[in-house]
Amino acid sequence: VNIFRTDSRARLALVRPMLFLVALFTVPAALASEVSPAENAVRAQKVLEHRCMVCHGCYDAPCQLKMEAHDGLVRGASKALVYDASRLRKAELTRLFDDAHTERRWRKKGFYPVLDNEDPTEGVMYRMLQLKQAHPLDSKGPMPEGFDFSLARDQQCPKPEEFDKFRKDYPLGGMPYGLPGLNSDDHNTLTSWLEQGAPRVPKTMLTDTERKYIERWESFLNADDNKHQLMA
Repeated sequence: VNIFRTDSRARLALVRPMLFLVALFTVPAALASEVSPAENAVRAQKVLEHRCMVCHGCYDAPCQLKMEAHDGLVRGASKALVYDASRLRKAELTRLFDDAHTERRWRKKGFYPVLDNEDPTEGVMYRMLQLKQAHPLDSKGPMPEGFDFSLARDQQCPKPEEFDKFRKDYPLGGMPYGLPGLNSDDHNTLTSWLEQGAPRVPKTMLTDTERKYIERWESFLNADDNKHQLMA
C-alpha cells in the first residue's frame, strides 16, 4: 500500500502503529533504568549483607564502622581501637544504640562521617568503593604483598580530609579490603544508593506470626534462671 496516495485518515491509521513502536523502543535509558530510593535501599542492603557485613558487622569492626544497621553508617567511623591491651585507663564504651543516640553525640565521641550529605561522591565510603574499582584485585592467584590481616594490625581509618593522602599511600586499600571488588551491578547499586543520600530501608509492618516468634524469643532470652541467662 502506498500510504502517500491514501487519504489522511487511512494514512494516520497506518502510521500510528509505527509511531507507537518508535516511542516504545526509544524510551530514554535513564528513565528505563531509574530506581526509586526505597527500592534502591533494599537492593543496597542486600549488597551490604553479602559483601560488607562479614567485616563491618561486629563490635570490633574495622574503624568501628558498623553496617548491620543504618544508624551505624550515620554514626561513621573512628580511629580509636575497641580492644587495646596497652591502655592504662578505662576505655570509653562505643556500643551502637547504647552509648550515644544521635549523630551529634557520636561526633563528640570522636566518630567522623563516612557519608557526605552535600556531595555524596566525596564521602569516604563512596571513595573507598571507587578506589577498589580503580585498583582491583584478581579473584585468582596469590595475594599481592602488603596486606596485613592480623588482629594487631595498624588500621588505616582516613577522615574525609585525609582521603587524598590515603589513596596515594594505599592504592590497594579500597573496599572490600583484601578481596575482589564488587561486580558492576553491585557497585552501581551501592554508588547510586549513596548518590541518593543513602536512604534507609522502609519499615514494614510485622505479621502476627512474626510477632509471636519475637515474643517467644524475648521471653526465652529474658528469663531469670541461670540456664536462660547463659544462653542469652
